[in-house]
Amino acid sequence: MSEPTDPRWDDSLRDYPEIAIEIAVFIGNFNALEAILHLAFSQMLGDGGRVTHCVLSPWNSFSQRLKIITQVCRLYPQHPNSVEILAKDAALRELNTFRNLLAHSAYSASKNNVDAISYIVSAREPKLTPITGPLLNENRKKYKLVRDALVAVITPSTGEDRHIYSRPA
Repeated sequence: MSEPTDPRWDDSLRDYPEIAIEIAVFIGNFNALEAILHLAFSQMLGDGGRVTHCVLSPWNSFSQRLKIITQVCRLYPQHPNSVEILAKDAALRELNTFRNLLAHSAYSASKNNVDAISYIVSAREPKLTPITGPLLNENRKKYKLVRDALVAVITPSTGEDRHIYSRPA
C-alpha cells in the first residue's frame, strides 16, 4: 500500500493496519480486564455476582466503577482480592486513561507517525499523543502485570458453579 501524502484523520488508521490492530487488541484486552476485576470483586463479596452486578451496572464509567470497588475493598482490608485490587488501583487508572485515549481519539497519520488527537469534541484543549511502539509496549506490559495479579486471586470455576453467576431475573 502506498503511503498517504497528507496527514488525515478521517480514515487514517486504514493505511496503518499494524497500529490499528494493536489499538483494537488493547481495547479488547482492557474489556477482559474489566470482567476480571468484576469477578475478583464479586468473589471477595461472596455474592455470586448478584450484588456486584446490581451495584456496578448503573455506572457506565470504568473510573466510577473502580472508585466504588476500591471504596468497598477498604472495608475488607485482609481479603486477598481486596489487597490485590487496592495494590493495582493506580495501574488500573493509568490503563483506563490509556484505553480512553485509544478509544476516544481521532487519529492523524502521516509517513512515519500515527497520532491520537484527544478531546477533539470536548471543551478541553485538544491534545496530540504520538502512538509509538514503546508507548504501546509499556501499556501492554502494565496490562499483563495487572491481569496476572488479579487472575492469581480469583478462585477458578469448577464448571458446576456457573449458576452462581447468573443474573437475577
